[in-house]
Formats: sequence, structure tokens, C-alpha cells
Amino acid sequence: MSCTETYFINPRSQWSQKHSDNIKNVKMIEGPEYVEHYVDFVDGIKYRNQLLDGYIFKFRGESSGAEDVLKFALNAEVAAIGPNFTTRTMEYLGEMADIGLTYRP
Repeated sequence: MSCTETYFINPRSQWSQKHSDNIKNVKMIEGPEYVEHYVDFVDGIKYRNQLLDGYIFKFRGESSGAEDVLKFALNAEVAAIGPNFTTRTMEYLGEMADIGLTYRP
């Protein structure tokens, strides 16, 4: 990665109790293009009443672009939350693109 920033995860002792109790593990991977944070939740954590296994935050250093990924449990009804998301059109790599919810089973 060509950026000069240093990325890190604060030690668990510095997290708020609210977050610490809900997270099993966090790891960070600095790849050639992206910095990715992987969050594994304790059992029973939900988003819009659907069980989650984890969350991924991925971004490019020195950029305003980022991607949030929710990893739902195998038995979650993902179609039930789809209507809660909207799509917006924005410029991406010099072209107009629809950005919004993408579901990959």
C-alpha cells in the first residue's frame, strides 16, 4: 500500500463495554489495495431482527471510498430487510453507477 498512514485496532481494554460484550474478535488485514477490518460477533447479535455472524469494513488508504459488509447467519431472512436499503447514483471511476444493497449468498 502506498499510503503513509498507520492503521491499527485499539486493544480490547480501550473499547466501550457496550462493544466489547458483543464482539468475539476483530482482525485487520492491510492488502495491496484495501485495509480491511473483520469483526466477528458473539451469538445472538442482530441487525433489523436478523442474526449476524460478522461485519467487514473495507477502505482504501488516502481515499474517501469504503465498503460495509454485513455477514448474516445462514438462517437469516435477508430478503426481509432488503426494502430498508436505498440505491443512489454516484460517480465511480469516471462513470455513473448505482450504489446500494448487494446480496451475495
